[in-house]
Amino acid sequence: MSEVSHRMDAAERRTAIVQAAMPLFARQGLSGVTTREIASAAGVSEALLYRHFDSKEALFEASQSICLEESHANARRIEAYPDSTGTLVAAVFVMMFQVGGMADDPDGRRRHMRSMFMRSLLAGDGFAPGLLAAASEPWIPKIRRCWESARAAGDLVDGVPVPEFTVWMGHHLATGCAFMCLHGAPIVALPLEGEQFLIEQTRFVLRGVGLKPEVIDLHFKPELLLRLVKEA
Repeated sequence: MSEVSHRMDAAERRTAIVQAAMPLFARQGLSGVTTREIASAAGVSEALLYRHFDSKEALFEASQSICLEESHANARRIEAYPDSTGTLVAAVFVMMFQVGGMADDPDGRRRHMRSMFMRSLLAGDGFAPGLLAAASEPWIPKIRRCWESARAAGDLVDGVPVPEFTVWMGHHLATGCAFMCLHGAPIVALPLEGEQFLIEQTRFVLRGVGLKPEVIDLHFKPELLLRLVKEA
């Protein structure tokens, strides 16, 4: 190939710099990484890095945006479905798949993001709350409408808490399970793993959301939903 064919455009260069920075942020946090280290990892000069990002903080924010791409893409897919019990089931499943660490991660982006998230929780910086706020913004209204549709259809048990509470509990469950596998195999051996673990996690959350057992059996089709998320 010619030298020109290897040259990145501005958008590609920005993405490459962010991808090089993410494992450094994951290991050392925002304050622990220098722009010189990031530039070296990205194979560029510090001067070129600053042509694309005004500051290290701006680069950190761009890392957050990359972390949100998959979440927002899945939210758009769910938004296209009608407000219904079936869509509520699909939304919960996609959330558990996405947050719980089941999706493929060939470039390590999701693992780096989880490490950044954990480090942010310990440091008390703005990454974790900012990520959750931005990630949940397109999901919560849709889930609320689907939950209301399920209630109108008589698909919920009596006295169930509002979905904003139960779905967040499901999210925290998936996040906690992902942290248990942050560096490979789970730190506690469980009798279920892989897809079966995901399926039972989802059933657990669907019960928490308030769906009746017979409604879950009717609408929860793991084989179809697994195909949906894997073909995305």
